[in-house]
Amino acid sequence: MQLYAFMPFPSNWQTYSLLKDSVQTELKALYPNIPIVFSEKVRAAWNGNKVGFLLYAETTDGYRIASTAEFEAPEPELNNYVHTVKNYGIETVQKLRLELRHKGVVDEHLADQLVIFMALATSTAARLEWEKENLSQQKCTISTGPLTSHTITAIRLSEAMLGDINFTIRPRCGRGFIVTCERKLSDKLKIFNEY
Repeated sequence: MQLYAFMPFPSNWQTYSLLKDSVQTELKALYPNIPIVFSEKVRAAWNGNKVGFLLYAETTDGYRIASTAEFEAPEPELNNYVHTVKNYGIETVQKLRLELRHKGVVDEHLADQLVIFMALATSTAARLEWEKENLSQQKCTISTGPLTSHTITAIRLSEAMLGDINFTIRPRCGRGFIVTCERKLSDKLKIFNEY
């Protein structure tokens, strides 16, 4: 596994240093033998004191699992400034750790986006007649960590709009979920699609 941190410079150098130190300390504590690659870029075009960064791990199988944070940096004069900034780094590393523990191939932020493509790849509802005859894909499956409300909404919306697919969600050995999209094979649906 390889760990990466993409951290654009915020307007305040002290905020950047605190955040980088907290991320590096937390990652080294959790994964002492895994190198961390920091990619540092010039400050992005954010308004105010916004800070955003991305952590991701590339697994030995080539999957990239990510965790992100975006926050409004407190003013350095505030009493809890150091604690607040460091906590954002620690919380983001902990979110990445949880995603990795689930051993899914996609993280929670990608799962809801993939659901739409799974539905379209499996459904015949939005295809031309000649495409339906050559359609071999009857099932799509992904392995993910926790399901977000966005993922559940995308699943229900896809089922309702396309009509000829069905999603199933199964727990995977106490570590995340298997989400499967399958084409419905019913006589009523076949008659409906002919008109």
